[in-house]
Order: sequence, then structure tokens, then C-alpha cells
Amino acid sequence: MVHDITLDKAYLLALSVEAILYGAYAILFGLCVYLLFKRGARGAVNKPFLITAILAFTLNTGHIIVGIIRALQAFSDEGSSAIDYYNQSWLPLDIFRQVLMVTTTLVADIMVTYRCYLVWCCQWKVIVAPVILLVASSIAAFVSVYNFSQLKPGQPFLNSTNVNWGYASFILWLVTIVLITSLIVYRLRYIAQQTSEFLGEEHGNRYNYLVKVILESGIVYACSVLVLVILCIVRSVYQVIAFDAIAQITGITATLIIVRVGLGTITEGMPTDEHGSAIHTGRGRHRRVSIFNIHTSGSELGTMGPCESTSRVEDKAV
Repeated sequence: MVHDITLDKAYLLALSVEAILYGAYAILFGLCVYLLFKRGARGAVNKPFLITAILAFTLNTGHIIVGIIRALQAFSDEGSSAIDYYNQSWLPLDIFRQVLMVTTTLVADIMVTYRCYLVWCCQWKVIVAPVILLVASSIAAFVSVYNFSQLKPGQPFLNSTNVNWGYASFILWLVTIVLITSLIVYRLRYIAQQTSEFLGEEHGNRYNYLVKVILESGIVYACSVLVLVILCIVRSVYQVIAFDAIAQITGITATLIIVRVGLGTITEGMPTDEHGSAIHTGRGRHRRVSIFNIHTSGSELGTMGPCESTSRVEDKAV
């Protein structure tokens, strides 16, 4: 049986876990920016993804800096113990840390929702439910932060009824993640089937790879939030570890999609030439097709929808 550790040790462990994740995130972010600008050399830079990626990384950097400052204050204050310090969740620095976490999650979810909107060829009706969930979860999260700021001395934050707003926001986050990921995967699977039927299995496989990448990232994100929800429900002190870890995981999962596709792994299983073009055979002769530049109209793919081309769907999705 696993017993809860003291609050000060939990926060130290949380800071250690977050530092490791932040190191991985920093590397991925550097690759992400490089690949976005590299693709921009062949056309326009995807500004929405670039801006959100920079914003998310900035917020996550601020989150871990605040965590370090809080740890220094907690263990250097001779007037009180570290446990007493960490129990004071109404302190401005802790409130700022929570605001950074909520804002980071909001930015990441907006980026995923925007990706879903583009994959569905800008059909706004598809994202009505995700947007409602996103707004509801954000409101619940910020209300929770406000309630924490109103706690009085002697009220342990893990046992306060105010955390119910936080629990609600986590559950809504989980539902939002599952819904948006499902919508994106369903749409890409549909495009893969249409593409395979009209252009051949080789082209359909690249969308199947996109499905794999997005699904894996979505599962990691969803499982992380699920662990946090469970720890919150059982009122375990380990929830502070999960909370700080998710601050970095949200950025990692979103950035990882861009990096994995941008590195050219989308041609997995397909031979390529020195220009990054996939070379395959069809009807007895060799054909060279760029993995990022296949222009096929929506009408040629039957009922794909109002998208300009299958390649546009792929480029916008990542």
C-alpha cells in the first residue's frame, strides 16, 4: 500500500519531475520552431501554430521558474516550516503558478480545437461542443483559482470544498481531450480511406500515420489528466505532482505532433529521394510524389468536403 508523503516532499518531487519534462519539452520546442521555419522556406509559415507554440513554451517556462522560487522560499524561511508555506495556497506566487497552469492548458486546447476545425475543412458546427466544453472547463478552472486565493489561514487546500471547482475543470478537460481527439482521428481516417481509394494505398498510409501520431499524443494527454482526476477524487497529496507534470505534458504532446511529422517520419515505410519525396511504383512505372505537395481537389475525392486539397488538410493539421 502506498502512503501519502508530506506536502513539502510532494512539491519537491513535483518540481523534480517537472524539471525533467521541461528539459524534454525545451528540446522539442527548439525542433518545432526550426521545422516550422524550414517548412516556411517552402511557403508561408504556419503562424497560428508558431505563435501558440511560443506562447505555451513561455508559459511553461514561467511555471517551472515560479516552482523553483517557491521551493527556495519554502526551505529558506526560518520562521515557518516548508509544509506551512506550501499550505498557504492563497499566496500571490502560488496563485500566479495556478494561473500559468490554467492558461497553458487553455492555449494547448485552443490549438487542438483549431487543428480540429481545419481538419474538418472549417466546418464550425463540428467544434461547437468542444468549444462549449473548453469555455466551461476554463471558467471552472479560473473560479477554482479564485477560490484558492480566498482561503484563510488554517484551511488546508487539499481538504477544502473549494477544490471541487478544480475537480470539475479537470473532468471537463478530460472530456474535451477525448472528444477533440476522436473528431480529428475520425476525420483523418475518413480522408485516408478516400485517398487510398482514389490515389492508392501509399497516399492513404500517410494519413494513417497522422492518425497514429495524433492518437498517441491524445492518449498520453488524456491519461495524464485521468491520473490527476483520480488523485483529486481520493484527495491524495500526489495530485500536486500530477498537476505540475501536466503543465509540461500539455506542451509536449502538442509540440510532439509537429516535430514527428516535420522530421519526415510520415514517409515511414516509403523510400525517399534526397529531396524528401516519396518514390513508389504504380501501373508498372516509377512515380515521384512530394509528401507535402499532393494537390487533389475535394471533388476528385468524392465527398471529402470543401477542403482545397488533401495536402492542405495534412499541412494545416500539423
